[in-house]
Amino acid sequence: MANIFIYKEEVEFEVGTEGEGEARGGARMKRQGLGEVRLKRQGLGGASMKRQGLGEARMKRQGLGEARMKRQGLGEARMKRQGLGEARMKRQGLGEARMKRQGLCEARMKRQGLGKARMKRQGLSEARMKRQGLGEAKMKRQGLGEARMKRQGLCEARMKRQGLGGARMRQGLGEARM
Repeated sequence: MANIFIYKEEVEFEVGTEGEGEARGGARMKRQGLGEVRLKRQGLGGASMKRQGLGEARMKRQGLGEARMKRQGLGEARMKRQGLGEARMKRQGLGEARMKRQGLCEARMKRQGLGKARMKRQGLSEARMKRQGLGEAKMKRQGLGEARMKRQGLCEARMKRQGLGGARMRQGLGEARM
């Protein structure tokens, strides 16, 4: 973590093109006591970073060491396939790992017509979604498959309270009543 902090600090003074920043950044890093050897141990060899199409300066601006990205299980290529730039993910405050814990992969969210950004605009935090009976975990606790819950539009517990069988529910008591 200390290393990541150092990179962020460096950004405050960085002005000019990416190329210039890269050249000056190298010198400054050595002054800060980060020898080339230590950098390589962290998986930040210049050559490796260039292969991934990321200038040294750009990676530092995003405050992400290569090693940290790998720990999070996020290859740059995979993130790009999902259409989420590193910076955008950070702005939304959602690490890939956290999304997976919530049981919502990006692709599935898109199928449901809810982009992360749109969810936030609508003011639906994950916690609130779960309260409304839309959380993956809660659905599983109620013993309802996702497809069945969507067809019925009501959670199992509420159906039982109302003494309504699934058939009658499907005939006219749907999502609107919820």
